[in-house]
Amino acid sequence: MQWHILGAGAIGCLWAHCLIKAKQDVRIILRNEVHLHTYKATSRLHYTDMDARKSHSFPQAELPSDAAPITRLFITTKAFSTQDAIDSIRHRLVDNAHIVLLQNGMGQHEQVCNQLPHCHVWGASSTDGAYLTSPFHVTRAGKGETIIGLLSRYNKLSDFPLLLPEKMDDLTVHLTQNISLYLWRKLAINAAINPLTALLDCRNGALSSVPAYRQKVSIICKEIEAIAESLHQPLFEDSLEKHVFSVAELTANNFSSMHQDVTHKRKTEIDYINGFIQAQSALKGLDTPFNKQLITSIQAKPHS
Repeated sequence: MQWHILGAGAIGCLWAHCLIKAKQDVRIILRNEVHLHTYKATSRLHYTDMDARKSHSFPQAELPSDAAPITRLFITTKAFSTQDAIDSIRHRLVDNAHIVLLQNGMGQHEQVCNQLPHCHVWGASSTDGAYLTSPFHVTRAGKGETIIGLLSRYNKLSDFPLLLPEKMDDLTVHLTQNISLYLWRKLAINAAINPLTALLDCRNGALSSVPAYRQKVSIICKEIEAIAESLHQPLFEDSLEKHVFSVAELTANNFSSMHQDVTHKRKTEIDYINGFIQAQSALKGLDTPFNKQLITSIQAKPHS
């Protein structure tokens, strides 16, 4: 079975490697000739597992401008690149193509569904941890699970199991009838951890261990919970704050993706994380001053 993966970051490379191990035909779509040349220098993905064992896989690489049809696609780009990603390969999508959005943030999902009514669009939320040490060198930082659910209005959840191999040793995948719940849960936790760690220049664990940082977590969590409640959107049976601290402790030595983006002066996903929450609060007429402050502070950071 053939899969294309658009977005050769850490999660894209992780999925490419794991799908190949499960004997799938994987093609990674690279942004331009420069990235393609970099990949073709070795034509392999380098994978380091959590026990520091190294292995390789050999997906084929393509450019968006290629003509080969796409029937199954993972989009693992940053959320703000989704529109450009879709535009770059739109001419290659067959009718009834399956597209899985495995990304942080929210807002882009509805956009893709509206623009591609002839495709089956799926949302995915993952707690797997991975990072790149250099292009196409991915290191596994934590094993979690990936929840996949239907976003398109005219498809059935039962359409999906046939798309993935039955046995994937390195990935745990579950299907859900309510992907919105999992997208919101991931969004809420990211909205607390990502901007705070980026602005405080700390690892995730500091949010739980430093009393002054814990207070900031409490403030943003209360604002997020108020917005979710106004939208009648459940989050957790207990408090969001408890789950944020739990994730911070489980990933205590990690730097969040937004911290890494700010450190390397890259564009962040703040508009699709806290920005999405701010847009929802505006629709409901709610005041969320701390969330707004986080957005403004992150947006003021220099980036290329």
